[in-house]
Amino acid sequence: MGSDELSENVVRFIADYIDSVPQLEALLLLRDTAPRAWSVEELAARIYVSPPATQDLANALERRRLVHRDDAGRFALHCEAADAATLAEVAGTYRRRLPQVAGLIHSKASLGVLEFARAFRLKKEP
Repeated sequence: MGSDELSENVVRFIADYIDSVPQLEALLLLRDTAPRAWSVEELAARIYVSPPATQDLANALERRRLVHRDDAGRFALHCEAADAATLAEVAGTYRRRLPQVAGLIHSKASLGVLEFARAFRLKKEP
């Protein structure tokens, strides 16, 4: 692995589970403060994202089995989808190589938008 390359584990995790930098930051906050559960409002204040957007990203993390919601609607780390070592590697890589990780996340989103747009491209009639 070259100095600018991210490990295959980190790339695969981001490709499979992460849609945005705030989503990754929320997951890492929950990891770093486990077993504490956070309300949407508390998470939103810490990751500087609106509560509705935070609710959406927390719901996505829950669907991906990375977090769970308690009876009071608060979110906490409950990672069934990835092991602790993978999350630790992602967290360390994000802290050391934020520009590369953010670039990977942004390029993933851009590719998704392009693929979505391609699905609606009209074919020319012969």
